[in-house]
Amino acid sequence: MYKRIVVAIDGSPHAERALNHACGLAAGLSATLCVLHVVDAGWLGLELELAIDTSKIGMARRAAGETLLRYAQAAAQAAGVKAETLLLETAAPADSIAGMIVQAAVEQSADVVVLGTHGRKGLERMLLGGVAEGMARLSPVPVLLVPLRK
Repeated sequence: MYKRIVVAIDGSPHAERALNHACGLAAGLSATLCVLHVVDAGWLGLELELAIDTSKIGMARRAAGETLLRYAQAAAQAAGVKAETLLLETAAPADSIAGMIVQAAVEQSADVVVLGTHGRKGLERMLLGGVAEGMARLSPVPVLLVPLRK
């Protein structure tokens, strides 16, 4: 059924649960896993407006993303799953993380995208947005949302 599974991670407990779920799914289906992380660097282009040197911040965020991906790849391998990693980076403040994940899923020929969901509601959802909600609206690829159970 699913031969290629994309899972997006951000370092949160929600993403870790989604990664575990994706690893189990991939192991059960003998599927390949593509773990991706999006570095939200679009605001770094505002360097002049912010009057700060953002290059070190960008490097630190990329390094943190690479660390997350190494951890995820090791977790997948420990689960007996073949895993690849992909580090993406927004380029402009208007870039959508959900849109970048959708584009990557299409380019990776994904059969399904697995995401953790924070389950935000009301004002918090309106202010912070929702990558999972954006994925559900934009993706031509099926999206599996994994909630963090409390």
